[in-house]
Amino acid sequence: MFFLLALPWLLGSLLANRVLKLDDPLACLSLGWAAGWLYAAMGVNFGLLAGLSLTSALWMVLALCLAGSLALALKPGPGWKKPAYSPMTWVYLAVGAAAIHFTTNTILYLNPDDDFFLHAPLQAHLLKGTFPIVNPFFTNIAYGGHYARDLVTVMAARLTGLTLYGVQVPVTVTMQLAAFLVLFSGLYRQTGSQLQAGLGTTFVFAGANAGFRGGWIDTVANNNALAQMVFALCFFLVLEALFGEAGWGVTAMAGVALGGSAWAYETNFALTCLGLCGLALSTFCLKSLTRRQLVTALAIVAITLPLGLVQGGVFKNLLAKLRGGGSLTTTEADATLQSQNLEVSVKFPKERLFQIKLERSGEEMSMAYSTLPWLRNLPKHSGQPGYVSVFSWYAVRIHWLGLYLAPISLWLLGRRRNWSGLLLWWVGFAGYFLPSVVDFGLWEAEVFRWEFVASWGFSGALGVALAHWWLELPGPVATFSKGQIQLPRKGLAAALVGLVVVANTYPALQQMHKRTGQLDSLASGLFFHSAAHWVERQPELNLYPADFAVARWLDPRMGEGDRLLTNPRDENYFNVYFEAAFAGLCGAHPVGHTFPLPFERLGTWPFRQKAAARAFWASRDLALLGNLTPDWIYLRGGEPLPLEPAFELGQRILYRVSVEPLKPGPPAELAVEEWQLPHHLEVEQYHRLGLRLTNPTPAPLELETTFSYALLDAEGKPAEPCERFYQPISLALPPGGQQSLELHFVAPHQQGNYRVQGWLGSQALSSQLEIEVGNRQAVESLELLSAQPLDPLTPGQVAR
Repeated sequence: MFFLLALPWLLGSLLANRVLKLDDPLACLSLGWAAGWLYAAMGVNFGLLAGLSLTSALWMVLALCLAGSLALALKPGPGWKKPAYSPMTWVYLAVGAAAIHFTTNTILYLNPDDDFFLHAPLQAHLLKGTFPIVNPFFTNIAYGGHYARDLVTVMAARLTGLTLYGVQVPVTVTMQLAAFLVLFSGLYRQTGSQLQAGLGTTFVFAGANAGFRGGWIDTVANNNALAQMVFALCFFLVLEALFGEAGWGVTAMAGVALGGSAWAYETNFALTCLGLCGLALSTFCLKSLTRRQLVTALAIVAITLPLGLVQGGVFKNLLAKLRGGGSLTTTEADATLQSQNLEVSVKFPKERLFQIKLERSGEEMSMAYSTLPWLRNLPKHSGQPGYVSVFSWYAVRIHWLGLYLAPISLWLLGRRRNWSGLLLWWVGFAGYFLPSVVDFGLWEAEVFRWEFVASWGFSGALGVALAHWWLELPGPVATFSKGQIQLPRKGLAAALVGLVVVANTYPALQQMHKRTGQLDSLASGLFFHSAAHWVERQPELNLYPADFAVARWLDPRMGEGDRLLTNPRDENYFNVYFEAAFAGLCGAHPVGHTFPLPFERLGTWPFRQKAAARAFWASRDLALLGNLTPDWIYLRGGEPLPLEPAFELGQRILYRVSVEPLKPGPPAELAVEEWQLPHHLEVEQYHRLGLRLTNPTPAPLELETTFSYALLDAEGKPAEPCERFYQPISLALPPGGQQSLELHFVAPHQQGNYRVQGWLGSQALSSQLEIEVGNRQAVESLELLSAQPLDPLTPGQVAR
């Protein structure tokens, strides 16, 4: 059903031709892909929100696309005209498209997405029919983040019948290509200048140089490719609605696209809206604001707001909080839970006014300083993590020439009333200052997403401004007289512009060159690869061909919402990658994980085992499965479990299980005679807990109940409350009799002094046990011999 992919594209292209009156086939087709797929994804999302299944919502949208295309095809429109591009422009577009395809394919071939652990299983769950979306590793937690890119990927997988890993790279490449061509077309349509369009687009894609990112060209992971395509679409449509002559149809298209931007990537949506406010201020100050533009802007807002608030994601969650009587400045969850449900708080103005929070390595300095030869030897003093002023060097050095020359860009664009360049400038201005005046609570640490937009916004504006300035200079670029070449004013200006272009694009080009050197061959970056080959190429996933085969066998048998427990390998940060990759192939919900620890940075993966899972794998006690309630157990090596296998492949064994959840049993009032557990323990270690109980009553006691324990800190408050689990026990004690129990105990994740409080059912035991938990000896014996900063342009390599 590959041809069905073309239906949204067809509708979008016809909208561009009939409604926008575009006669440029390149602009029509690129804008048609962007608009058609955004509108189609929004339609499917509304169907899901209305209670339809994914399949029903998808077929409904495809039927609407077909009907809309037929209706538009019957409407007369402008004929196709060959674009009046110069040969150099055609070369630029071809080379740019080839570079974007190669770079995007290379990046995604070499490394999984930064948030692969989250989006791979999330997409598989959507494909299985899980909606509303839940956190992939904690099914009792609703997912509050953006998922538009995930839904687009799922739609492509469903229509083609390919795996999610098989469609991800082609989908991302087409998004990047659409963003490139739509942004170029938008700038060209507004300025009428091929040079302005080309230089502005180049600086957005390869001239941002914010932290470790060169621009749009190398920012393809996670949701970025869709976010960039949607911004380019909104940029084109909103400027066309405000300054073009296409009528109210383009106003409606702009409002819908901007509303979709709120769902696709809230960062770009907020900054686009603020950028439009800045553009309105510029038109007012330059006495160019018309009544028609005001009415058009109000109409766009009237369409955008309801769409942005009801589709899902951050803005819908904020609206729900207000409707429920909550406050936008606070969160209901603590920081640990908030990092998993992605709840957002907003406070304006922030107490630390004009300060941003920096705490991630690689983002504190533009990669231009480590790439350009004449800057490599400059002293690079590292600031302490924490809040810094946006006017300080520590904030300014995140950026490059776009920010440094921003005042000149504003002056050049303003005096020439270049509205497209001014919109990019104001988007950059909003991206730079917004995180310094609005407090986002826990998400203050995510400041780089704002700074990146600031860099490419300012940089794109710089490209448009330089081209506009140079084109208006009179005279030739060079003259020839008596065998000598003379450079008049325009020639010297061309040399200056060329110098800026080299300084602004060299870091990104150098990054592309370094990545090319990591490929097996150039063909690896040119051609798409099968899902099996891509998975095998990623050693950090730890997913071998046998695992791939098991996952593909399991996929059609995996029900919506089915839970999977796997035996762990050595615990480390990449532990979660295998389960994420396996779940992405079969749609399982991984279980047995615990939250990241409070001191770990925001975005840490939930790679640690929870106590119940650790106790089960250490003891193989099937009674503990009631704490995890898996539907499937996947054993990768080791001694088989005493269960009937559902599928076997070599040392891989898959079990189908049905387990009732364990709940607290009836209470039992017994006295504790003795605890048997070492006083000194190591973090996260499994132990056998001995407990001798006495029946102090004159009546015999025979009872089936549960034992559980909780760890209390020095203040008597529960420590790690999510780690409490139940163990079924049988009690048979005569009056005054004693019974010894062999129980399971897992030391906490953090070192410290604790008291162990036990329960029989819901009845707390009369005494507590004091323990001391320290770091593992292997960690304590480590000695730091040297430290070497990593090159931000070189991705880390993991070997099996």
